[in-house]
Amino acid sequence: MHRPITPDALRLTVLDESGVLEACRQTYRFWHQGRAEEPYVQRVLSAVERMGSEMRYMGLVSEDGALAASARALDGGIECNGVRIRSMGIAAVYVRDDLRGRGIGAALIERLLADARARGYQSAFLFSDIAPAYYARHGFREYPALDWSAPVGSLPASPGLAIRRARPSDRERLRDWHRAAALVQPMGVTRTPVWWDFFRWWRGAPDDYILCDGSREVGYVNVGMDQTCLRVHEWAAPGVEPSRIWATIRARAADLRADRVGGWLRPDRRTGFMNVEARSGAIPMAVSLQPDIALPEPSEAFFDELDHF
Repeated sequence: MHRPITPDALRLTVLDESGVLEACRQTYRFWHQGRAEEPYVQRVLSAVERMGSEMRYMGLVSEDGALAASARALDGGIECNGVRIRSMGIAAVYVRDDLRGRGIGAALIERLLADARARGYQSAFLFSDIAPAYYARHGFREYPALDWSAPVGSLPASPGLAIRRARPSDRERLRDWHRAAALVQPMGVTRTPVWWDFFRWWRGAPDDYILCDGSREVGYVNVGMDQTCLRVHEWAAPGVEPSRIWATIRARAADLRADRVGGWLRPDRRTGFMNVEARSGAIPMAVSLQPDIALPEPSEAFFDELDHF
């Protein structure tokens, strides 16, 4: 007679390629996003390869090597008041269908956090697509998750800025602009070169565009069409009046024949033309893993759409 699988009978391990393939097989029907199974698997394998040592696919396995639960662990950081805190990102948390309701998901989270502490991480963060209360039981705090939208005609009309398509050689300037804009907030995700490139690929982000004020290049914007809505993924232009950015986005929306504009809302950029509503998924949550690390209050933080993994 087989003994029932319980959390105590499982061990946390870094999955090898066969384990990652099994995790893909188990999770496919939940996260395929319209892809056939083989492209879905190849995308996950490509993600692991692209991130190299900065991503580990973790799993809880039984004595016979069967995979009971899995998650991706990413080596990242959070900027708190200009200081980088080493942080583990947690993604794709999944428990095998036939093992749910046994506390295995909770065991996976607790063991991931214990593993993170042992590796020297100071915090952990994730984006929850389930009720935040589940992760709150493990110490995670919920951060703002708001979307905004507006008719194109409600955005400021002028004066806007000129734009040019960013080149690969512009990446460090883009990162500098992003960090300068992020520093006005007490907390945000650190964008290393690996994270910058990976998450633009992972999210299928469109090209960045450099913002030009006459002969000066002053920032960038990343926008892309989602049906008839121009989605504003992010922008950064330190020292530039926001109305000029919105006017530039309005002009871009008109060029692409969008009828609405929208995106994730950064709280300090909320303005009168926006219709704002709470987001039901991709809810940012974070937890401190060390007693001397105090994370900012939820009202003082923002996670960009292109940080979502």
